[in-house]
Amino acid sequence: MSHRRRGVGVGRKKPGAPSAAQGRSKSPTPNASATTAITASLNADAIEHARSVVDQLQRDLKAFAESHKEEISDDPAFRQKFLKMCGLLEIDPITSNQTFLGRTLGLGDYYYKLALKVQECCVARRGRDGGVIKVKDVVSILAKRNLKATPSDISIALSKISVLGGSYRVVSVENEDYIFSVPGVLDEDVPKVVSLAQKTTPPGVGCVTVDMLCRTLGWDEARAKRVLDKMVRDGMCWIEKIESEVAYWLWGVWWSDKGTT
Repeated sequence: MSHRRRGVGVGRKKPGAPSAAQGRSKSPTPNASATTAITASLNADAIEHARSVVDQLQRDLKAFAESHKEEISDDPAFRQKFLKMCGLLEIDPITSNQTFLGRTLGLGDYYYKLALKVQECCVARRGRDGGVIKVKDVVSILAKRNLKATPSDISIALSKISVLGGSYRVVSVENEDYIFSVPGVLDEDVPKVVSLAQKTTPPGVGCVTVDMLCRTLGWDEARAKRVLDKMVRDGMCWIEKIESEVAYWLWGVWWSDKGTT
């Protein structure tokens, strides 16, 4: 009895064909271009949302500035709070009048004009205080000229024009801010002398000696004399002989102790 050879049926695996298990184990690979398109769309949506938030913030801030323009210009305390708020938002309404706030408020012009007034004040008093004056004294002088400004306003104004060069700078000495308007580079030892001078008495506030600098600051005599001699040449202090010792009186500290006029 002859046996017939069975033919190839549908259940028989074809050579090179994947098994059903293998076919089920592989998930279809996403199209790369489709993925790129989806990512680009999501990025565009995020950028557009961020832009709309920034635009709304600018509109709200501009509306606030417009409605409170007079208070920002005339009230130093309110102005400082407004600037602090802008700082938290990383917005500078001062640097350029081309910004949306600059065009609204003109604060750049305000601080530029204030810096000029401060410079005029310092120049007028340089022969009296030797180019060293307390910021609070400048505030008092400007107030007598009907110009309201805070110590912070003055610091901002001078910092904004510092890029133009010049020798005006605010230096903090023992929690007291001074404006130094001495030409040239400010010796780092000078504020230390000013600090000591505003605490000494007797012979009086504003006076230091070589021995005092050596004992208090730990300097050697050569360093103390170098700094004091330079301050004398720059007009920052005058010399007076008290008994057997030479005393150096700092104009700015001594006059400030007498009050502003």
